[in-house]
Amino acid sequence: MEVNGINVKTITLLTFTVSLSAECIQFYFQIGGFNVDDILLNTLGGLGYWVFMLCNYGKKRCFHRNL
Repeated sequence: MEVNGINVKTITLLTFTVSLSAECIQFYFQIGGFNVDDILLNTLGGLGYWVFMLCNYGKKRCFHRNL
């Protein structure tokens, strides 16, 4: 399924890559710790946002069809 041209695979890969990059930067510069759970939770957050967009898209489509 796609919402505004973005599918689940794209959003998962994008959020995983950005989160992994942030964790690697933290590790390299010794700003914080490298936590795998942060990567997983950020990826789940990106998927949650995609689900929100999917619901919002469906709601708009349903209401505009009835007008």
